[in-house]
Amino acid sequence: MKKIMFCFMVCIGSNQSFSQEIEEQGILDTINKNEIWLNFTPVVQVIIGAGAPYQSEFGLMYKRHLKGKYWLRAGGIVSPQQNYWDPTSYDVIVGDSLLITTSNERGGYHYAGFIGIEYRKTNSKITRFIGADLIYRQENTFRRIVEQDYFIDSIAAFPERHKYVRPMGDPEELYQERNQLMGGGVGVVAGLIFPLTEHFLLSAQVYMDFVFSVGERELIDRTTGVHIKNSGTTQFDFNQSLFQANLLFRF
Repeated sequence: MKKIMFCFMVCIGSNQSFSQEIEEQGILDTINKNEIWLNFTPVVQVIIGAGAPYQSEFGLMYKRHLKGKYWLRAGGIVSPQQNYWDPTSYDVIVGDSLLITTSNERGGYHYAGFIGIEYRKTNSKITRFIGADLIYRQENTFRRIVEQDYFIDSIAAFPERHKYVRPMGDPEELYQERNQLMGGGVGVVAGLIFPLTEHFLLSAQVYMDFVFSVGERELIDRTTGVHIKNSGTTQFDFNQSLFQANLLFRF
């Protein structure tokens, strides 16, 4: 009788322990089922002094655990309107009192949305992942060439001409090109996830995408009088980001 009671108590204890494990695992699964990813790569670029402002992209992504080692990923990125002067600008001196500066200005913005699948594998505390996305992308870009005449006050001080020249009138636009494109493609990603706390994590990843776009392109060349507007423009882009940093919130 004592042996029967002992076996009965062992069975009850084992069942309670098993039920507790299932309950705890259920709580963990609930906690780990959703993630919000915030791309803070532009902040890292500013801190380490790498990259250029016009390349900044801000992204937000949602991930949800599906089954086993697979996760659903969906989100978007945006690069706000930012203009910059191309370093290929050049100067021409006419006589000893006239400086003609020709500059290239570029700029624009783009945004994209994506949805895909991610596979994860955890070793110790570090999680490795790879994934693939379907992408929709839209971009508006422009390029223009501007010429500005300056009067040189002192040719002897030409090495420091920014102190001795004065603009003559307003800048003249010689060339302008604008593109409005939209399209779709695929992207691939690989990276690592590092835990900070139970709910906050860091991620470092590389991302590449291939996008085919169609849209409108307008070209105005004021030196020749040529004006072309093409609504059937096509473009194939290969973009790669060798480093992206993300802050994760898991819930």
